[in-house]
Amino acid sequence: MPPPTDDSRQVEQRFWQEVASRVAIRVAVRALVILDDHILVQRGNHPDSVRWFPGGELEFGEMMETGLRRELAEETSLRIKTVTYRFVANNRFEREGFQLHLLEHYFEVIPETFDVESNEEHFDHEWIPINTIGSLDVRPFGVRDILSIPGWRNIKLLEVN
Repeated sequence: MPPPTDDSRQVEQRFWQEVASRVAIRVAVRALVILDDHILVQRGNHPDSVRWFPGGELEFGEMMETGLRRELAEETSLRIKTVTYRFVANNRFEREGFQLHLLEHYFEVIPETFDVESNEEHFDHEWIPINTIGSLDVRPFGVRDILSIPGWRNIKLLEVN
């Protein structure tokens, strides 16, 4: 992980402020990239950053799979081989003092290769063991928690508070 910078912290704070200022439900697509018993997460490169699943906001008029491929190409070196829709999380939370509401669509993704590099200087990516995910600060907590439950692939709607 590169050394943390005040700039990366400020980038994250500006991002949350901009998203919250819309006072709207943000629709996002997220990737669950699983390799054997590990899952890919990303985080800001400053000490108090949390981890989250790769992906981002869907653009107006964009198909979900197209948006997922675009987001992964923008953020990482990963190229998607297969995509399987898993569930939607109705995610309401507070971050940096701002109230946010996201509908996050989660896809299980198999990439062409599992070598990953970040394409954005303020993000880092890491593989973490799925069996330890419950003890880590991975957001949203509801998604983090169901990944340790056998049969999580059968869940279609997750309400996260």
